[in-house]
Amino acid sequence: MRLLLGEIPNENDYNGFGFFLKLFFTYGLFYVGLLIGGIIALLFISTDVFLLRKRLDNNSKSALVRIAVLLVISLLVFILHYFLEKAIDII
Repeated sequence: MRLLLGEIPNENDYNGFGFFLKLFFTYGLFYVGLLIGGIIALLFISTDVFLLRKRLDNNSKSALVRIAVLLVISLLVFILHYFLEKAIDII
């Protein structure tokens, strides 16, 4: 996330507004990342426990299927987040 947003702004920049930008960069990213990561983890764990464990046996392909499901869930969360942020401008 820091790669996308760049360096942490200096407090002297932006005529005092830099303090609030620095707060966002230090704490906001943590809370946003924690929230999105928690949503992905909750979706994956519930899918794994309720759907995949019953259908998959412990063989070599079950790990690949679980990784593929994790990637699909991450992609769906990414698409939803992008749509809410860019298209509708809610986030």
